[in-house]
Amino acid sequence: MIRTKKAAFINRSKELQYLYEWVSEDPDRILFVYGPKSSGKTTLLHKFIENHLTNKYFNIKHFNLREMLIANYSDFIQAFFEVDYSRTADVKQKREYNLKLFKLSKEIKQSLENKTLDPFVVMKKELRKISKKGKKPVIIIDELQALEDIYINGQRDLLKELFNFLSP
Repeated sequence: MIRTKKAAFINRSKELQYLYEWVSEDPDRILFVYGPKSSGKTTLLHKFIENHLTNKYFNIKHFNLREMLIANYSDFIQAFFEVDYSRTADVKQKREYNLKLFKLSKEIKQSLENKTLDPFVVMKKELRKISKKGKKPVIIIDELQALEDIYINGQRDLLKELFNFLSP
């Protein structure tokens, strides 16, 4: 007999309501969900997405950094930008990369890897495209501390740059 552990989700209606009200506004700001280890933060976010963000008005970017090792800038680029193999016939002609629904050309991906293009400039441009389509982008980064002590070009702290990007 195989047993799977299902996360308990009890009496979190106030937190769900707060998240819904916050995301329903026109936030151009960052919201941190923090608490002790194993206190249900990720489960709360999953339940929130399931209950409130499944409609056509939101475009969710959910990165779970617990599932990947990110030790340097190159790992960050590889984790956030993946080759999209869904159109295998087109791969040879035009390769596109996918940042959880962001489509990027091979040239842009190479520029990111070579550090000649700022990843946050690319993300901002792609988020604007989503907004122009009438959807509200929502970025969720689980285990954000995994980006600590990673630098861009040996000088710019990636986590600080991410905060600057996410803050107005």
